[in-house]
Amino acid sequence: MIDVHLEELLKKYTVIDTHFHPGNTTPHGEFYIDDNKQIEIYKKFNFRYVIGSHMANIYAMDYGTEKLLEIIDRFKGFVYGLMIFNPNCEVESLKIIKEHIDKKEIVGIKIHPSLYSCYPEDIKYLKFCEFADENELVILTHS
Repeated sequence: MIDVHLEELLKKYTVIDTHFHPGNTTPHGEFYIDDNKQIEIYKKFNFRYVIGSHMANIYAMDYGTEKLLEIIDRFKGFVYGLMIFNPNCEVESLKIIKEHIDKKEIVGIKIHPSLYSCYPEDIKYLKFCEFADENELVILTHS
């Protein structure tokens, strides 16, 4: 049960969630909530935007990017995306990021150092960091 006072209080603020995970391909399938239901909940609490990456992108970059773009299109103006950089597939990751980073709904790149067992000081991040720096990109790390 949601506290009515909390609900009213949240309506006074601009709230942006940067940890939105659409898609039923989550590694935590038991916690999956339908995308439409997630958006309904966000809007009920006056979230202005949600920013996230599709869970499938962690394991299948092309498929995950396709699904992310579909959700962004379905909830245009409310959902924005983060591309995912996988340092263990550096060339493919950068290729996909470069193909989509200019879309206005893509607002940055997310890294998962612990998930990929490859931490930011690893040389595998060098080209990615140079690209992000040259293009002044926002990087979100999930550590």
